[in-house]
Amino acid sequence: MDPKYLYFIIFFCITYLIITDENIAGLVAYSSRLLKFHYEKIKWIVLNDPRNPIVKYLIYKKSLRMAEQLIKKFENKRDNEI
Repeated sequence: MDPKYLYFIIFFCITYLIITDENIAGLVAYSSRLLKFHYEKIKWIVLNDPRNPIVKYLIYKKSLRMAEQLIKKFENKRDNEI
């Protein structure tokens, strides 16, 4: 038996249960929201956790760029006062 037929049978059974039983439909909806929430949580942790070396590098570069902008701003302000 080809695996795609097995997958089709499993998908058909799950779809039949979702259509016929309201509790299973609610379970599937709740499970999908829960999986989406966990995905978003892990994505946020990976992209924003300061222990991540890539995030550390991005924070360092952003801070360096901001410092350079502030130095230029203060030098221009000091030159305009003189």
